Amino acid sequence: MNNRQYIPTRTLFRRASVRLLRRFVNLIRVRPSRIDMDTQEYVRYAKYGTVVFFGMFVVGAVGEIAGHAVLSELPAPFGTLFVYLLGFGLAGFFVSAMAGGVIPLALE
Repeated sequence: MNNRQYIPTRTLFRRASVRLLRRFVNLIRVRPSRIDMDTQEYVRYAKYGTVVFFGMFVVGAVGEIAGHAVLSELPAPFGTLFVYLLGFGLAGFFVSAMAGGVIPLALE
């Protein structure tokens, strides 16, 4: 009949989940940075990060203020989006500003 060996479904799912977990760990594993802190690339990436996160903060703040000015109550998805833009923009701005400005100066 069939020469293939029977493998229970549970084992197949376990093997697939282990493979996916290994791929995920390989993606997030800390690798040595390709960006040296003495190069201009590090400075450029830090500036871009600061500008992008500040832009997220501004878009969230303007959207929240303008949305409540135009509509009496924002729809829930838009309200959530603007609040998340505010929060992540503010947090990312300070983290990228610290990584791009304060920490390199402190390490010199």
